[in-house]
Amino acid sequence: MVDESDIELRPGLEKVLSSCRDSKIPFLVFSAGIGDLIERVLLKRQMMYDNMHLVSNMMKFNQADICVGFNAPLIHVLNKSEVQVEQTPYASQIETRPNVILIGDSCADTQMAHGIKHDCCLNIGLLNHDIEHLEPRYLQTFDIVIEGDANLNPILAILDSI
Repeated sequence: MVDESDIELRPGLEKVLSSCRDSKIPFLVFSAGIGDLIERVLLKRQMMYDNMHLVSNMMKFNQADICVGFNAPLIHVLNKSEVQVEQTPYASQIETRPNVILIGDSCADTQMAHGIKHDCCLNIGLLNHDIEHLEPRYLQTFDIVIEGDANLNPILAILDSI
């Protein structure tokens, strides 16, 4: 399915991911989406690097390779703070890093950093739809808001400055 799809990624994502890779910055993809698809897209684009970790809804398959469900816990937009990353290899990579850059496309995503020990968390919101209606809430919730299908150059500029 991924091989036949024409999935568009946000402009600048490849540069952000390669910058993190080159700087040895751990990168967590924490998604309520289907992790198998996210992983396949990143692999297809050769954008899944050793510094990256994926915590998402991974499918369970039977012996006939038919999806029969998802591995627990099922992640949704409102429980991301409850799903523990402490049991993943990512946790050991960030235990001595005092700063977090959190990028989310829902105001509830700011809860993802709860449970992760940090001194500073820069929250960046991706406001993809219903901009006029949601903009006031996003501006109140996030430190930086990137609207529409804009590129990730602001994030790249931050990474380049550290």
